[in-house]
Amino acid sequence: MQSARKIRGSVIDRMGMSPLHDSAVFLAPTPARFPLRPRPSLRRERILVQALDAMLDTFAPRGCLACDADLAPRAQRRFCGACTISLEPGEPWAPYRYGGAMQEAVVRLKYRDRTDLAGPLGHLMASWARDRRVVDEGAVVVPVASSAERIRERGYCHATLLAQAVAAELGLRVMPFGLVRVHQHGTQKGRTREERLGALAGAYRASAQVHQRRVLLVDDVVTTGATLHAATSALREAGAARVQPIVLAWTA
Repeated sequence: MQSARKIRGSVIDRMGMSPLHDSAVFLAPTPARFPLRPRPSLRRERILVQALDAMLDTFAPRGCLACDADLAPRAQRRFCGACTISLEPGEPWAPYRYGGAMQEAVVRLKYRDRTDLAGPLGHLMASWARDRRVVDEGAVVVPVASSAERIRERGYCHATLLAQAVAAELGLRVMPFGLVRVHQHGTQKGRTREERLGALAGAYRASAQVHQRRVLLVDDVVTTGATLHAATSALREAGAARVQPIVLAWTA
């Protein structure tokens, strides 16, 4: 069933109709190599998505993001009843605290190749940001970049997938290469905030395309805030007019 659900996400995505594509317009650093993709007709695309989604409910029912338990077709909630009990609000910093079912969902996306979870998790982030009116009109969405080494290991950048989903839900443009990790200083686990800040100094370089742009900075989890601080500093050095971070969860 897990394989079927992964196929469910990839089928819609590869047809160019998933929440990762239907309203996000990609901005890349070199227009000659990465031209802007025209924004499609959202009404037509969404009708097709809904029809395909209904058919996929037949052989790949929606599953809980943490445990894959079956959910009702067209269910609005994305966690089963048992997992929902473990969800804790992360106010005022994020939609959720990092723990329980949310931690399991993030781990599955980040380390277990469950890229199909990025769409619904990004939707949760976007809904939270919209409700709290922290999103600037006309902002570009930039992910906190993983290192090239991490991307090679996993085959994808989880933050970029989340950023694409957030941008699609909010109707904003996504700049997947707006921030590049230029230095990797090992794992941040177990380090103090001061140690993390020191290790991340100069770790990111921002694209010149963020100059005078309002940026919605997307990452999965914040612990001490050192990574967001380093990423925000790089964007401001490149001339970003304003940087608003948004994360899925934060650790207590």
